[in-house]
Amino acid sequence: MPVQKLSLSDYLRSGMESSGSFFTSTKFISTEHYHDFFEFCFITEGKIYHSFNGNREILQQGNLIFIRPEDIHSFEVIDSEYFQFINLAVSPETIYDMFKYLGNGFKPERFIKAPNPIKTEIPKSETESLKSKFEHFILMPRYDEGKINSDLRAVLVEVFTHYFPMKLWENKTSVPIWLDWLYKEMQKKENFVGGIAVMQKIACKSPEHLCREFKKHFNKTPTEFINDTRLNYARNLLVFSDEKIIDIAYSSGFQNLSHFCHEFKRKFLIPPTSYRKLYQKVIGTEQA
Repeated sequence: MPVQKLSLSDYLRSGMESSGSFFTSTKFISTEHYHDFFEFCFITEGKIYHSFNGNREILQQGNLIFIRPEDIHSFEVIDSEYFQFINLAVSPETIYDMFKYLGNGFKPERFIKAPNPIKTEIPKSETESLKSKFEHFILMPRYDEGKINSDLRAVLVEVFTHYFPMKLWENKTSVPIWLDWLYKEMQKKENFVGGIAVMQKIACKSPEHLCREFKKHFNKTPTEFINDTRLNYARNLLVFSDEKIIDIAYSSGFQNLSHFCHEFKRKFLIPPTSYRKLYQKVIGTEQA
């Protein structure tokens, strides 16, 4: 059977830059095909076979795959197992506009020149959020093409920068996507103040696994990471605010002033009071 070519013009009305579809079944199979557009496929439930460029793999819940026009691929259900995925077809002009906007530092060639489609894993805590964003382009009324296209570009920038970060391509032992996301989340004040309990809650990983991965990729334990994050936050407050040291300690997540002072001196070699005087004098913000 010849390989089928799918054209975006068959799915898109004039003025639109994308077209989305739901797929859900226990008997789904697609013939080999390629497109004249780019495509995101996001598995939201179950799992499914994905054949591409002579290879075959299993895609499962949370997998997001970016498929290029020249990729020859197909999908097939696994043993009548229920699955659901969302497909978002995007015009080449829009994708190349996004790559141009993100600049050379984003290295778009890692998407274009890779031998096979690029796959990443969405953290469980973000699956519903991304699903809703993709569904927006399927369910939203089509009377305002301009707004839909603008919404699409905003989501694409988020998807490319948040779920396909540069560090995942830098070497073979790159930080897993869920850990990279967790690292960023734990730098938010509402999270690092909450400490290990908050980290474990949003990570959805066992404490042992979390500790192993942190030590492997960041050379520190989760507790050390949280303490360092709190101390860096406190250091900025010492230099750029006139808050009392005890208030800074509590605001940073430390429940004991003595412990805060001990940890601060361990990291920065001088006590908080001395640090404040030294660096406020250096940058000219010393209080009279």
